[in-house]
Amino acid sequence: MTFNPSQAPSDPGRQARQPGCKHGVMDSTAPMDEWPQIGRVEVEPGSLDGPGVALTVLATELDIDIDESTRGEVPADGWRVIRRHPEGGVMFAAPVSADRTRWHVGSARPGTSQTFHVSPEPERLRPSRADRRGGLVLKWAPHMVDTGIPDDFVVEVVNEGDATWWPDGDSFHVVGVFTEPGRSDFSFGWAGMHRDGGVPLRPGEYARMRVDVNSGVWENIEPGTYNVQAVLVDLGIRADPPLTVTLTKDAIAARRHRHPSRRSARDERRMIEHDIQRLHAITLAAESLDIVLAAVRDAESADDAATALATALDCDQDVARLIVSSPLSKFNAVSRDRTAQRIAQAQRRIDAL
Repeated sequence: MTFNPSQAPSDPGRQARQPGCKHGVMDSTAPMDEWPQIGRVEVEPGSLDGPGVALTVLATELDIDIDESTRGEVPADGWRVIRRHPEGGVMFAAPVSADRTRWHVGSARPGTSQTFHVSPEPERLRPSRADRRGGLVLKWAPHMVDTGIPDDFVVEVVNEGDATWWPDGDSFHVVGVFTEPGRSDFSFGWAGMHRDGGVPLRPGEYARMRVDVNSGVWENIEPGTYNVQAVLVDLGIRADPPLTVTLTKDAIAARRHRHPSRRSARDERRMIEHDIQRLHAITLAAESLDIVLAAVRDAESADDAATALATALDCDQDVARLIVSSPLSKFNAVSRDRTAQRIAQAQRRIDAL
């Protein structure tokens, strides 16, 4: 996932209004920081109003296919576009409860004849990040102001409000980014597998958190003076001012030496890309079960089946062997949704490298 803190408080017009979109009025002038969220998806203001449209109508408008097995698992009506990405992707949703607090969320890329993907479980409607963070601020721990490079970067999530702060599904995961001194605009990617759950904080209380700095940074960074930007990603809170550190050649070498067994960013990327290839092959196999069955039925051994399947699906032999040995339940609708989520999660890991 990619985050640009300089756009979080104010990002007018980032999402263009689509002329032909009849299922919900979208206000693209509101800052994304003030948009409500379904799960962790920002929702364009106004898009949840109104009754929505039938799933078949939405599919026709967006030029996407509906998987027949999915059709019976999601609401038939109430669908509307909730978010349009600049690169062409679309997020849409339909309520599953009368009070509209829980929604099924789906995604697709219109015009590509792509079957849309819908989350297997409904997501909860939440207030915006601006509303949820209340009186919380992010401060560097007092010992961080010392010169040199610390063993770990540490911040404090402080409640400076007048009321107890309660988490609403938010984590206290804080990401750190090195920037040139004086620079305030930056972006970064992160993967949300290691999440530090938020805890209630009474006025004046704080939680001390370690800042997650991508280990790959130390492979390429040069000696010099930097600002360390810290962002609590779930709530869009940024430590202000940033921490200024001077990195010497010895300090950088010590950091690299501290984790000698870690894979390089290149090796990590190669491993994740192979995993994505494997998951895409499983998705393709689920959509081409007749090919899978023919390869298994006509083969005299598992190896022969894998060889035939690797050719038919244009995947490597190891992936084909995995498909051949997979139970049929791997290819049902629920498993396909989970595979799509794992692909998205793997892509976020690549973005975070």
